[in-house]
Amino acid sequence: MAILNFPNTRPGGSPLQEGDTYTGDNGVIYTYDGVKWLGRNVAVSANADAIINSGYVVQVDTGGNLVTPSYILPNTVGTTSQVLTWPASGNTLVWTTSSGMTRWDQGVNDLNCPIFTELTTSSFIANTGRTHLELYQTGDWSVGSRAFTRYIDSDDSRGIALTTDRGTVFFGNHPEQCTPITAASHFHIMRENNSTTELFFGDDFNYVKLPKTDNGLGVEIGTNGDQVWRFGTDGVLNFPNNNGQIGQLESPYTGLVPHWIRC
Repeated sequence: MAILNFPNTRPGGSPLQEGDTYTGDNGVIYTYDGVKWLGRNVAVSANADAIINSGYVVQVDTGGNLVTPSYILPNTVGTTSQVLTWPASGNTLVWTTSSGMTRWDQGVNDLNCPIFTELTTSSFIANTGRTHLELYQTGDWSVGSRAFTRYIDSDDSRGIALTTDRGTVFFGNHPEQCTPITAASHFHIMRENNSTTELFFGDDFNYVKLPKTDNGLGVEIGTNGDQVWRFGTDGVLNFPNNNGQIGQLESPYTGLVPHWIRC
């Protein structure tokens, strides 16, 4: 005759919890309901359908469900986007539709910055603490290192934005002030903040420079490091090395000598 030794605690000594299971020598799986043990019959004896190791028993019941010491895997098939989750009561996992956010945390780096991956129905975010990759259903995205101020991102208003410790530059954004917008006819490359950042095309020796709007100097073209043509905000073109300037045309224009050239 089989002897049933129902446990009073979990294997580690912690108190029993509702849903805990015990497989008796009679081949019956018992489930603790918070007060008492309830039997769950199986088709064959424990010796025939069970895997037993150090007192832990895994077996298949008459419904084809896989019964483990802690939970039961149902012999049912879910649908697309469904996952097995813990039930509101009992210990048989149930199929539910995945929603909300799934997050995998991998701790922190040496700067105590979190390392994680997040997945939702509208976004994917991976963060290593120093670098990131963010993809959104809207088509917006960002990749690089905010920690070191070196990253690229994109959205409807900013186009593609490149950010470093020198500032942010937009490529293909839509800053048009006129109506209708003429975005289809030209491509913008511009600073996010033209009052704090100068935009150089070239190096410090040969370049075209769009200066900050607060200095009033206008656009510059520089060659050889010391030859600078400056198109001032007053409409005057200044030649390099104080070699003269060209002023605005005066109206009406008369005479053979262009009096709008001054040296």
